Amino acid sequence: HRHSLCRPFTMADEKLTGEEQPTPGSPKTEEQPTPGSSGSPQTEEQQPAKPQEESTAQESTSILGQAQETVEKLDVLGVGKTDVAQQTQKSMKDLSNYANRIGKVASFAFVPPKPVDGEMRKYKVLIVMSDTGGGHKASANSIAAALKSLYGDEIEVVIADILEDYTLWASNKMYNWWSSMPWLWGTIYNSTKRTHSLSGNVYLLDPARAFEPTVLPGFIRCTQEHRPDCIISVHPILQSAPRATSSHVKNGKNIPFMTVVTDLGEAHPWWFNKGLDQLVVPTEAMKEQAQTLGLKAEQVAVCGLPVREGFWDVEAATAERKRELKEKLGLDTELPIALLVGGGEGMGKLREVAQGFFKHIPKEGQPAMQVVIVCGSNKELQKSLSKEAESAPGAKAGMVYSVQGFVNNMDEWMQASTVIVTKAGPGTIAEACCCGLPILLYDFLAGQEEGNVTFVKENGLGEWLPEAKKVAQRAGEVVADPALLEQYNEACRKNARPRAALDIAENTKRLILERWTGDEEEEG
Repeated sequence: HRHSLCRPFTMADEKLTGEEQPTPGSPKTEEQPTPGSSGSPQTEEQQPAKPQEESTAQESTSILGQAQETVEKLDVLGVGKTDVAQQTQKSMKDLSNYANRIGKVASFAFVPPKPVDGEMRKYKVLIVMSDTGGGHKASANSIAAALKSLYGDEIEVVIADILEDYTLWASNKMYNWWSSMPWLWGTIYNSTKRTHSLSGNVYLLDPARAFEPTVLPGFIRCTQEHRPDCIISVHPILQSAPRATSSHVKNGKNIPFMTVVTDLGEAHPWWFNKGLDQLVVPTEAMKEQAQTLGLKAEQVAVCGLPVREGFWDVEAATAERKRELKEKLGLDTELPIALLVGGGEGMGKLREVAQGFFKHIPKEGQPAMQVVIVCGSNKELQKSLSKEAESAPGAKAGMVYSVQGFVNNMDEWMQASTVIVTKAGPGTIAEACCCGLPILLYDFLAGQEEGNVTFVKENGLGEWLPEAKKVAQRAGEVVADPALLEQYNEACRKNARPRAALDIAENTKRLILERWTGDEEEEG
């Protein structure tokens, strides 16, 4: 029997006790009296004791069900379109998720049953991550897609958010709060670098080791639930805790453990654990960093940063191809495009930079630009910028503006563009390189993205423009310089690794075969 990652926590108890558990969100049914009985309810002494986790689940289901009915009534009345009702729906979803998480943490003692004897052999890969920023989740999805593309149903892939689904850490909300204050996040990031044992400094309190006890039980639970043949981590927090436990043992052998670093310029010491089977890094420079921190050369593979499937086979966009894409995307086919992005959440100085483009008046000899602003899931930003674009002074000088929300075809937007204006997110930089798209950086997340700025500058991929108000002016100058565009284009393609996810998938299969070949015959 295979358990779903998102299953209600009572399903494990159902298999263990043989009793049918209520499905969250479904109404409870009262027990009917049997013929010949008085029909009266059982006394307190007669009623069977319910497991604590079942009672918790039923109470949570009842409360959530009542709240959901209220929200549905608001929708019928037309109130569901208001901000109040939308916020209520979001709060109830968060409460539902947290109730399930409490149940999982409370039921760590219950271990799901092992696969039934005779079950068809299928390898399983467990990718562990924490959805703190879009990069980790995007990398996990990219690796999963590559495994599916190369091996189809031969390998089953499960992506697990350990902190959100198996512990009580509100990691996503904490990260968003911390990262909204660059000085605070920079302090946290850099202080944990200096106090980590791998930094060479010995401190009584290593933050990674102090954090382990809060994560380790969740990792054990997840590993026991899925019993994978290989574990891949795409998050620095999920390194020392997994290697500190013997829970990842299957058929008397350690489950192979691979880490894929999702930073470009420099990586936090938490990424580098000497007990790993394989560490995948994006650059040769980072391989040297790993060896400096104690890993052996044969443990480290340079594959690049995994990018989304749409970028795996991207070729240099010809003028004809760009025109086709512009028509498909509903854009002006003649004007050069400046693509503004701020990550999946529309973070950083995106608003300030966009406003600079709204005010931009091309200098003599410079072409007007078509500015595409991708706000991601930040709907409020999309709404306000769309309104500002309608009365932008630049429009009178021939500038054209298009404000988008979250897009699923970023590969097409990048191929259609002339230059990308972005914060220093590693995934965006790697994807821009695949498209040969010159990169203009306007912001970075303190600590973890500083090295990405250095990576872009040292490799000649583009420019660092810290003054948001001057970004539009410089973008206009770059777009008007064909020689400079070609120089950046060639440098980007030289540093591109579009097949990174596929190479990682092949390494994963190799690790699995090396560890488990022969087990089927032994079991037979």
